[in-house]
Amino acid sequence: MIFYRRWQPVKALSFDLDDTLYFNQPIIERTEQQLVDYFQNLYPQCRNSDSQFWQQAKRKAIEQDPQLLLDFTLMRRGTLRYGFQQSGLQGQQLENAVEDGFNEFYRLRSDFTVPIEVTRILANLAKAYPLVAITNGNVNLDKIGIADYFSHRFHGGIKQTLKPHRAMFDLTRQALNLNASEILHVGDSFTNDVMGGIKAGFKTAWYAEDREMLIKQEAVSLLPDIQIHQLADLEFLLP
Repeated sequence: MIFYRRWQPVKALSFDLDDTLYFNQPIIERTEQQLVDYFQNLYPQCRNSDSQFWQQAKRKAIEQDPQLLLDFTLMRRGTLRYGFQQSGLQGQQLENAVEDGFNEFYRLRSDFTVPIEVTRILANLAKAYPLVAITNGNVNLDKIGIADYFSHRFHGGIKQTLKPHRAMFDLTRQALNLNASEILHVGDSFTNDVMGGIKAGFKTAWYAEDREMLIKQEAVSLLPDIQIHQLADLEFLLP
């Protein structure tokens, strides 16, 4: 553990999810391929639609409605709608396909369990602190087995602007009824988590599950309060 600032104890912790508590990329890659197979098998009109087709559908949907970039759930639905329309689906069949496609994505995207060591650490921390989940994504915390450790959860989107905007940090502070400086935010992204948290007044801890943590390779303009080398380092901060 590396301290970049003089440490003062905190009263609560907030966590990013994707690539902080688990490595998200292989989960998404698997989900995308399973979705392609699912659509090819279920809809004759999609029999020839491959991964490149759906990537193009995503780009085109965003071109038509740039606001989709502000909400990953709406982006997914917009991608499905564009792709199914291009495949020839119309009317109620189109609406049903979009709803079914999103539900299947949501199921597959959350079809994993967080490593048991992570759940052990969260359980231990939750005995001493209230924990809050702050994510730009849309993973189902109940399904991946960590919902019970968090007193609050906030998902970014149109209503709650994505990090690094301070909206979800402010909601966290208000929900906990604490000063921002009394909360430590833990996350992998220097932009979304470290810079976002610092600008909202939080203490921050940098931890990335998805890559080797070399600060010289990161786009750094503000340093976190601490850098941890494994999630279990947080247990050394327990009162």
